[in-house]
Amino acid sequence: MPIVIGNNGGPHRAIDIIDGGFLELVRMGVKRPNDPTITKSLIPYDGVIEQTIGSNAFPAWFRYNFDGYGETNTGDPYNNSSGRGRLWPIFDAERGNYQIAATGAGSAGAPYLAALKAFSTPQGFISEQIWNPSTTLSADTDNQSGWTVTTPAGGTPGGITGSMEPLNWAQGEYITLLADIGAGHVIDIPPAVCSRYFACILPPGSGQVQVNINVTAGTQYGQYMYVTGNTGTLGNWNTNLSLPVDSSTYPVWKNAINLAAGSSFQYKYYRKNSDGSITWECYPGNGNCNGNRSLTLPSSVTVNLNDTVSWN
Repeated sequence: MPIVIGNNGGPHRAIDIIDGGFLELVRMGVKRPNDPTITKSLIPYDGVIEQTIGSNAFPAWFRYNFDGYGETNTGDPYNNSSGRGRLWPIFDAERGNYQIAATGAGSAGAPYLAALKAFSTPQGFISEQIWNPSTTLSADTDNQSGWTVTTPAGGTPGGITGSMEPLNWAQGEYITLLADIGAGHVIDIPPAVCSRYFACILPPGSGQVQVNINVTAGTQYGQYMYVTGNTGTLGNWNTNLSLPVDSSTYPVWKNAINLAAGSSFQYKYYRKNSDGSITWECYPGNGNCNGNRSLTLPSSVTVNLNDTVSWN
């Protein structure tokens, strides 16, 4: 069933709509910058809706293909029937944040800061949209026609359209990018989130030891692995609060947690299936597969769990 793009963008298959929302998964600490789902998503994102502006080849992006929110191809104001979404400077700030996260260097955001400055007014105001070079964005794969976005007479690629200016949240993203460049990292990433999803590893606090989880388990497409146990960090056996383990080195799934030094706990792995059901690992105990793993932590050194899961 197709989705209907607002602002008279028309019905399209979801698979044919390209936007950069996935970059927020990095910014919010849910995915690492080099996660394959992120790096592979960059290919169609840049290939379909990125453009370059001027002799400096400043990058800029549309909000998404088939966006109808903007002036018409003749330059008339947005009328909700034949408008065309233009390039949004705010996405330069977002991409700059991603590049800083991906490289660990604040300088990686500098080209995107320069683009934002080039797209702003002499007073430094950043608009909602800027004019794009005339183009036809890629057509749907189900043989629908492409989306032609024409620069009207009098419009200059990179120049501000009749859209909102200044746009407050674009100004805010500029400030955030500037701060990230100075800090050398993305200051918005919540440490607790990126630690949970193995996008970063937090150093153990006082009285804690780091436990590196390495669990070998075979799964099928659409199945994901978790670990739970009788500690709050592992969700206290609640499968809605358990710790996910990362599949980037499949069949070895990984994560890392910090737990109280010298403590003892029980834990167990399970998978969530594509239909939402749960399958627990088969671990010997009580004469069947319903046993729990157990571990007593040392007082100081890092612990490496190298477990192997059997499903039956």
